[in-house]
Amino acid sequence: MYEYARYRVVTAGELTAALDDDTPGHALAALVNDPDAAGQELDLANTFSALAYLLAGPQGDLEDFDDPLISAVMGHREIEPDAPTVNDPERVRTVSEALTAFDRELLVERYDGAELDADGVAPGGFAIDPGWLGTLLTSFDKLRGLYQQAAANGSAVVVVLD
Repeated sequence: MYEYARYRVVTAGELTAALDDDTPGHALAALVNDPDAAGQELDLANTFSALAYLLAGPQGDLEDFDDPLISAVMGHREIEPDAPTVNDPERVRTVSEALTAFDRELLVERYDGAELDADGVAPGGFAIDPGWLGTLLTSFDKLRGLYQQAAANGSAVVVVLD
């Protein structure tokens, strides 16, 4: 599984230009890594695997990228292998609606640190650290806020997982 997750809000025009580039994967990476980028950025490096696991729910499929809750964390459309994934503006609206409708307390109900550790969810150590649940709830709130803002502005979200 990945260890690093970053989300960058980009305009619809920036996304279109990157996708029309001869090397769209590189163009998307350049958008994400641009130090002067105006779009909001979110880093969920230590929490995104557990967040995806909890959002997917019992027996959930972490590779069901058509599920808006999973694509919120993992991205929806893969452009090139080993390149950032994309949630276009339409998908961002769908994701934002799903995250807004998701009952945050369901994360609390689904959270079992020992189960996350037993299932090998990264980074591990959930059972021994009582602060993990609060950290995951904060990450969920930040992710939901990022998508709400992006949806309100008609923006896309580029997801980088390494």
